[in-house]
Amino acid sequence: MVAVVIVAIALSAVYKLYSQAFAMNQSARFYATATLLAETKLAELSALPPNDLSSDGGSFADDFADFSWQVTVTAVEAEDLTLSQQGMKQIDLVITHAAQGESLSLRTYRFDNNV
Repeated sequence: MVAVVIVAIALSAVYKLYSQAFAMNQSARFYATATLLAETKLAELSALPPNDLSSDGGSFADDFADFSWQVTVTAVEAEDLTLSQQGMKQIDLVITHAAQGESLSLRTYRFDNNV
């Protein structure tokens, strides 16, 4: 009887460790993939002329159909900016995985020196 209790306790501990490791693996896989997709989307945005930057959203190709992206572009307006810095834009990018409900947010800035 005591042996059954000890085996039950050991198996429940092993099960808990396994489920935690599985969850950590899923999270690590999400952040690795989301970072790669964000890098790709930021490269596409940097290839655009500064005046063509606008807020947008969508999903990725078939291999990453569960992932979506949202870009928000806002002009940076501050009293501290000099005239030579007036072309500054803030770009927020959010990559979301629909099934896991996780998201990765990035922020970068882009300067348009033609302003």
